[in-house]
Amino acid sequence: MPGAFPKASPWEEARRHAREIVPAFSATLYFGWGARLARWISRGLYRVRLSENDLAAIDALRPRFPHDDAYLAASVRDFARWVAACTPPRQSR
Repeated sequence: MPGAFPKASPWEEARRHAREIVPAFSATLYFGWGARLARWISRGLYRVRLSENDLAAIDALRPRFPHDDAYLAASVRDFARWVAACTPPRQSR
């Protein structure tokens, strides 16, 4: 008798087909052992070695910013002034 059983929803049918294609997925295996294996392979294939000349060249690329005490103190003062300007005055009780 056709139509005696209700047809599965499209989501249930898609889930059933997906389970046939991918019978089991272990997140622990994938993210635990898989990540370790990928790290081991990538470290084996790509070894980066830097000499002192390379490190000096990398340091030369960094921008120079004034990070002395006077600069930092002025920055803190400027921030405090900005906060004071943005904060509404307190109401006295």
